[in-house]
Amino acid sequence: AICDAAKTAKDAKLTVSAAKLFYVLCDFKEDDLAKATESVAAALTASQGPGAALQFAKSQEDPDTASPLKDVPLLELSDPEKLLAAAGEGNRNARVNVFLATGQTAEALAEATEQMRQSAGAAPQYLADALRNLARCFKAHDLNLLRANRFLEYHRTGEGENPLPVLEAELAQPPAR
Repeated sequence: AICDAAKTAKDAKLTVSAAKLFYVLCDFKEDDLAKATESVAAALTASQGPGAALQFAKSQEDPDTASPLKDVPLLELSDPEKLLAAAGEGNRNARVNVFLATGQTAEALAEATEQMRQSAGAAPQYLADALRNLARCFKAHDLNLLRANRFLEYHRTGEGENPLPVLEAELAQPPAR
């Protein structure tokens, strides 16, 4: 809905910013990812031409290709503290959404990690939600699906290296200027 509103505003920068927000917030499910990716590609094509959309597509498969979304600010929403208050203390999914929507990926990661810890011994759906939220943190930070998919595959099979400690270390570093 936000992307549609941004499109009708005929503001290319706003449209790309809204598409980035859609991409960052979308659930880690195939249909949702496809819709968000299409929205980003359309917004990039409209604002920067087809080359930017192609670069975005390539960045989804090649970790050495920079995403054209990297320098695009997230669409600004309301005051993060008010959004967190509205989300409530116990609603981890909503809190992860608020943190991701406001560019607080480290906080989203901490929330999703705690969600995963608390899911131990609970219904399998709680663990699935936590793993998807952790994958969304990778997606928001990397602006691609590569490490998120590796993370999910590691938890599915137990093979390979868990990329979570590397992401935690990256997010613990002060932002580059």
